[in-house]
Amino acid sequence: MSIFFQHIIVLFSCYVFFFMAEKKSAKANSHRLDIILTRNGSMDIWQLKTIYGLLLFGSGIIYYKATGSIDFFNTSFFLQEGFSMTILLMTVIFAVAVFYVASLNIRYRNILQQALPITSFFPYFALRIPFLILSELFFRGALLFAITEIAGPVTGIIVSVLLYTLINLFTDKKKIILSLLTGFFLAMLCQYTQSAWPAVIIQLSITLMHEIKLIRFSTTLKSEAK
Repeated sequence: MSIFFQHIIVLFSCYVFFFMAEKKSAKANSHRLDIILTRNGSMDIWQLKTIYGLLLFGSGIIYYKATGSIDFFNTSFFLQEGFSMTILLMTVIFAVAVFYVASLNIRYRNILQQALPITSFFPYFALRIPFLILSELFFRGALLFAITEIAGPVTGIIVSVLLYTLINLFTDKKKIILSLLTGFFLAMLCQYTQSAWPAVIIQLSITLMHEIKLIRFSTTLKSEAK
C-alpha cells in the first residue's frame, strides 16, 4: 500500500471517530456553546468531546507532518508583499460581521438561567482555542493536502470541505450553508498559500469573537435577571 493511501486511511479514521463523538454530544445538546446555554446541555460532555477531538486531530496532524510531502505549516505567504495585510483585513471584517450579526440574534435574548459563570471562562477557552487550531490544521492542512496528493487540488478542496460540513449536520441549516461557503473559501485560500495558517487565523478570530460576545451577553442577562 502506498504512503498516500496510508495517509487517507489514518486521517479518515481520525475523522470518523470524531464524527461519532460529535454525533453523541449533539444528541445530548452539548456540542455547541449556544446550544448548551439555551437547551440545558452538559459542559462536561462538551469537554470530553473536545479532548477527544484534540487527541484525534493532533494524532492525524503529527502523522501527516511526519510522513507527508506538503509542509502545510509553512509561513512563507506572510512574506509576500501585501498578502499578510490582506489576510488581517479580511479577518477583521469577518469577525466584526459575525460579532454584529450575533448581537442581533433573538436566540441570545432567551439565555437567562444557563449562562456560564465567570469561573468557567478560562477552562472553556483553554480547551476551545487549541481545538480550533488543531481542527483547522487537520481539515485545511493534513486532510486537504493528503487528498490533494492523490487526486489533485480541486478534489482535495471539495472532499475536505464536504467532510468538514458533515460535522455540522447536527446544527441548523444556516450553519451548514455557512460551513460550505466558508469551507470552500478557506480551503482555496490554503491551497493558494500552501499553508493552513490563513484558515487558522481567520477561523480563530471569527469564532472567538462570536463566542466571547455570546458569553458576555448571556452573563449580562443573567445579572439583570437577578
